Amino acid sequence: VWAVEAGARHLPWRIVCFQKGLALHWMLRRAGFPSLLHYGVGQNGARGLTAHVWVSLHGRILVGADEAA
Repeated sequence: VWAVEAGARHLPWRIVCFQKGLALHWMLRRAGFPSLLHYGVGQNGARGLTAHVWVSLHGRILVGADEAA
């Protein structure tokens, strides 16, 4: 998690949950951890259709917990 967050801070463009989730999921799977990549979509009256990605491992959300609910 710290590697993904640190890398995101140093890139010259804005990194959002989708990129962080894919990167972390790939890194965990490559290391042999059975992480899950979740996609959520909802209707927001002011913003319209919104989406979010988060990664969990053994029931604990590692990235994207703020908006996962």
